[in-house]
Amino acid sequence: MKVQMDEQPVAVARAALSRSSIRELRHLTVRADGDGVALYGGVGSFYHKQLTQALVRNELDGVQNVNVNHVTVH
Repeated sequence: MKVQMDEQPVAVARAALSRSSIRELRHLTVRADGDGVALYGGVGSFYHKQLTQALVRNELDGVQNVNVNHVTVH
């Protein structure tokens, strides 16, 4: 489901993460960030951090910025 311009990007990103089969992605926090969204929280690998960004970008076609710099790998 791609985001429509009238849909709230934060809500769409949260929904995309909540559907993930990877539990730790479902617990990330999503906030509005200028022209995009910012993701906060922690994941167990750099791969999961990259996967988070790809998953959210795939859902948010019209959003320019997905900031995952706030997601830490532990």
